[in-house]
Amino acid sequence: MSEDALDKEKENSLIIFIKKNIKILISIIAILIIIILGLFFFDEHKKKQNILISEKFNKTIILLELKKIEDAKIELLEIIEKKHDFYSPLALNLLIDNKIERDENIILVFDKLINSGIDNEKKELIRIKKALFLMREDFKSYDKTVTKEELILRTLKPIINSSSIWKSSATKIMRDFYLISGEKNKAKEFEELLFKSNK
Repeated sequence: MSEDALDKEKENSLIIFIKKNIKILISIIAILIIIILGLFFFDEHKKKQNILISEKFNKTIILLELKKIEDAKIELLEIIEKKHDFYSPLALNLLIDNKIERDENIILVFDKLINSGIDNEKKELIRIKKALFLMREDFKSYDKTVTKEELILRTLKPIINSSSIWKSSATKIMRDFYLISGEKNKAKEFEELLFKSNK
């Protein structure tokens, strides 16, 4: 068989294959186009949402400067509700730093962000910030059935029991909490845990 005849046969078999499977091929092409368009629109939507939330955050800063605390509080809580990786933790920081919200509500906000879909590393940082918030001298537990120690332990244990990059920081916080509380034996336990994890 000559090369031309072989090429012609290959071409014919390809045409036959395309004719037999035209519906499947069109479906595959249509699905690929829909996926590409979907990804494009999703990306554009996400960019638009980022712009809107950054504008809302900037507006909140202006409201704080103008001492419109209640308006700022509403905006900050809305930003936190969005569970945005970057702006929601910043909004929480503004709530705390400006003492806009009561302690028990701040704890609920911490928990909302910890249980959200934001990046795991950021969640761990929020846990650490929550533990430091709970350690404040003026913090009074709103739940009288749970001690401050239990709240802090519950907050940091998931980090301490993990292989997180924040493990040693969480362990140091627990050690320091017990040293401040005068509980040297418990502080020593966390000191030993810290020593083992640093080996």
